[in-house]
Amino acid sequence: MEIFNIGLPEAFLIVVLIFVLLGADGTVETARKIGRFFRRVAKSPLWADITHTRQEVQDLMRQIMREAALQEDLQEWQELNQRVRQEFGRMNQHAPLLADEKVDMPSAPEDANSQEEPFTES
Repeated sequence: MEIFNIGLPEAFLIVVLIFVLLGADGTVETARKIGRFFRRVAKSPLWADITHTRQEVQDLMRQIMREAALQEDLQEWQELNQRVRQEFGRMNQHAPLLADEKVDMPSAPEDANSQEEPFTES
């Protein structure tokens, strides 16, 4: 287990050094002072503001991530919609006409010299 990149042997060494340098009474008094300091910091209005601001930033980041994912999903849906429309367009070009459907074909300009022969089945 490592905290702040300090393993268990290093943490033990630091505790022993503090105990040797400060002595038994000094170590207890220093630990109390450090505990009081952290308690004052944790209960201070400044720490509450910092914690609140941190929470707002985290919420904003989550919201941005959700919106970014929604934007990507929207883009994927638009691309899919476009492909489907293109595929249906191709299918409609080759689809047979139903009996009640009419096709409006542009008429060719009539040429006075050309005569159309009627279709006869042989």
